[in-house]
Amino acid sequence: MTLQTDESALVHFKHSFLTVTLQDGEVIIWDEGKSPTQHFQAHKGDTNFVRLAQDQQTKGVSGGFRNDRPSNYRNITIEFLDPAVGWAQMGNGTIGSPASMFLGGALVADVLLQPGAEFGQ
Repeated sequence: MTLQTDESALVHFKHSFLTVTLQDGEVIIWDEGKSPTQHFQAHKGDTNFVRLAQDQQTKGVSGGFRNDRPSNYRNITIEFLDPAVGWAQMGNGTIGSPASMFLGGALVADVLLQPGAEFGQ
């Protein structure tokens, strides 16, 4: 997603998703039906994972993004169709360090893509 100055976008997810911020910036993010006033600092390389609960996957979640800063806001959003995708957790319920993610039968702990590289299916 790329948002230019004063641009906004409404999004709807029916699956868990991961975002990776591509450059430093600031963006306003809000949940559907709530006020768009919460500013978030975004730093290049920030990664956020949102796992939707079973009931959220049925109806989905919606919200908005708005960029009111002079520079563009850019991120990559990956929506996972498999509801079993999630973070590997330690016994006390916290995410282990380094964080790792399970995708079906595979465990993803570290992925580095060079500019222009692609990650196969």
